[in-house]
Amino acid sequence: MAKALSEAVRDEMVRLYLAGYSKSKAGPLGGGSAHALTDELARRGIKMRGSHDWARGKSKLLTDKQIAAICSEYRNHGVNAVSLGKEYGVSRTTIQTWLRANGLEVNKHLEKKLSEAEIEGIIKSYESGVSREEISRAVGVNAETIRHYCVDGGAVMRDCRYPRQFDCNHDFFKTFTAESCYAIGFISADGCVSLDKQSVSIGLQIRDRSILEALGAAMSSTYPIRESELVTSKVKDGKPRRYAKITLRSPEMVSDLISLGVTPRKSLTLKPCREIPAEFERDYVRGLIDGDGWVGIDKANRWSVGLCGSLWIVEYFQDYARRLTGSSTSLFFPYERRDFARINYNGKRAPSILAQKLYEGAKIALERKAEKAKILMNYPI
Repeated sequence: MAKALSEAVRDEMVRLYLAGYSKSKAGPLGGGSAHALTDELARRGIKMRGSHDWARGKSKLLTDKQIAAICSEYRNHGVNAVSLGKEYGVSRTTIQTWLRANGLEVNKHLEKKLSEAEIEGIIKSYESGVSREEISRAVGVNAETIRHYCVDGGAVMRDCRYPRQFDCNHDFFKTFTAESCYAIGFISADGCVSLDKQSVSIGLQIRDRSILEALGAAMSSTYPIRESELVTSKVKDGKPRRYAKITLRSPEMVSDLISLGVTPRKSLTLKPCREIPAEFERDYVRGLIDGDGWVGIDKANRWSVGLCGSLWIVEYFQDYARRLTGSSTSLFFPYERRDFARINYNGKRAPSILAQKLYEGAKIALERKAEKAKILMNYPI
């Protein structure tokens, strides 16, 4: 008789699969088997990827913030289309299509493949003290590719990769405050933690630039907020939209966020941060709502407060809202998969209670949602 797997093992197998691992790898890595993972995915109603889904363009659509990050990494750090494709789970052609759509020239020489002997020579040169830029010019690939080869080869990277021209409070997430708990929620919903670049970044539409300024001030950041124009999958007229983005280089912040459950490529695997103290829970939830939720009037002309995200995050918000309002509202699965959900509280009473609890007297919040919440607080129940 096959040994029964614990719930923790089942969760880990599913998490690895949703993170991009194949069934044959995710099963054993998670502590089970490919066959056990197949059964678990079926039990949870999670649609399994076909072997050629990505190549046929059937599976993954890039979000606006992913496209912005791709363009930034390509333009500012020289990451090539092949590496970006692997990182975001799409083909090199898809990456190149979005780069061209945003006015970036795709350099074919960046896709140059090196032999094992050449890679070994790169690692030895770097370990002997030669800079990545010098190796890049000699070999004919960009400096970021050189760094990837060195990391994969076990070389210890020197600290001068990102000289700290700018700075921030690197211990910001070591202490729980209203601002740090809000930031944990916001980054969980709409930020990006990069273990590879040791950075934390948030990119938003230009209309929400003020929250980037507020977060930067809370973190004592001197890093600039950069603006750019991008064409994304949501744009119907083909015209670029303006975005604002802040990126903080901080291994300390990255380590602290990962320890709190805010990991790279977290969209479908994110779980709520249970370490948040009760006194700051509303700040954490407000960060989630400001990042991936809504406060306003729905299509049926009703007040609405809701959230979308990973199943675990939305279930957490469902429980939080139930504790405050006593309302029981069901989850909705919009994409025929059970790992991404949304929940919506409509009407007068529940949205008004949530708006008051989350936004009244808030130290930090997204302005346009806070303004709607203020109206909702005073709306007669």
